[in-house]
Amino acid sequence: ALEEALYKLKQGEISPVIKAGPGYYIIKIIRLERNPQFSSLQPDVLRDQVIEIIRLRKERERFDEYLDEVFKNKVGYSIPRTFILVLQNLKEVYVQQGIESNGLFNAETMNGVKIRCYNILNDTLSVVGNSYWTVENVIDKLTNKFVPVAKADSSTIPKILNSQIQELVQQELLEEEALRRGMDQKPAVNEKIEMWRQSVLASQMKEILRRKTGVTDAEIFSFMKSTESLGEVPQVQIRQLTALSLNEVKTALTAIQLGLPFEKAVRLWSVDTVTRENGGVTDYFPITEHPPIGELAWKIDVGQMYGPVLLDNKYILFEVLDKKESIGIRDTAFAIQFEKAKLRLLTLKFKQSMNSFLAQTGEDRGFSIFEDRLKNIKVTPIPMMTYRILGFGGKIIEVPFVDPQLDWLNVEPPKTKIIP
Repeated sequence: ALEEALYKLKQGEISPVIKAGPGYYIIKIIRLERNPQFSSLQPDVLRDQVIEIIRLRKERERFDEYLDEVFKNKVGYSIPRTFILVLQNLKEVYVQQGIESNGLFNAETMNGVKIRCYNILNDTLSVVGNSYWTVENVIDKLTNKFVPVAKADSSTIPKILNSQIQELVQQELLEEEALRRGMDQKPAVNEKIEMWRQSVLASQMKEILRRKTGVTDAEIFSFMKSTESLGEVPQVQIRQLTALSLNEVKTALTAIQLGLPFEKAVRLWSVDTVTRENGGVTDYFPITEHPPIGELAWKIDVGQMYGPVLLDNKYILFEVLDKKESIGIRDTAFAIQFEKAKLRLLTLKFKQSMNSFLAQTGEDRGFSIFEDRLKNIKVTPIPMMTYRILGFGGKIIEVPFVDPQLDWLNVEPPKTKIIP
């Protein structure tokens, strides 16, 4: 309706009242100019784009008519008072944080909203059919849903929040209608669901492995040294008491707590003849050596005591005497390099864990790889994404992204279970 009215106007003219969608408009043409993008297109390309726009508009119109029919006797709305409270907190948190690149509903912002709304988290925000969504339910549903908004233009947040909740409610009602019609039993639908189900399960399995993968500071220092991003690994000197039984360590520890010097406790109870002669004092050694003693000593302050630590069937109690840190070890530049090395090492260890797990699982369950067929699969090096058009202008990714996993085929399965 607006386009038809605009095309009839000349520059400087004012239109009559125009009804378009849910509103009424009065328009004045201020300036007319050609669109350089569309005017540069070839006629056939421009025609295809116009057809696409018209098709999508007709689908939208048909979709709205369908929604009116489907939702005629269904219930779906938000509680105004609760909505306003959530909206106010969302605006305040987002403007305060201003994380534009991650969208309005990024995890950090929504976590801040949840904290601010702690006293109303169990209040009903939306009613959908026979179910009730609490404030916490809706916040969780919206978290990480990418919707960009400029920090300086927070006036659009009320409209965005309303439309997103409305979309969630409509999707829930459409899902109920689809189940009522038995669409979940259709073979074509089941085939797609099964494909996505396997993808989700695989992603969850990867997440379990990722959570089980960790790196120590000593490993990071060793990795940095191996990649020549660290000149010298920090060193520590400790006083160490080594005992054969836990009771001996407890006895020594009790004596130390009662005032006996650590050095004398070493001479009385330590079984390590090398260090016992000099009161348990070790030479300086890199924190990457004698794991986990080196790393533990690096983490605690000079003068502190730690233990007992069970190592090679012996119990070790130690005190940090001194540390030799590399030049610049606490600098900002080093901290950045350290974090980069940590992320890189985590990635490598996760990949190793994944390959070992797949090799182990493959050995348990059995598998067959037809190398000739694998080599004959033609793939394109061009990045691409295929969407499946659902109708009514909606679309989803046709298939889940597949993360190739072939390195594990040449990995010898470890004896110990990666995941019991």
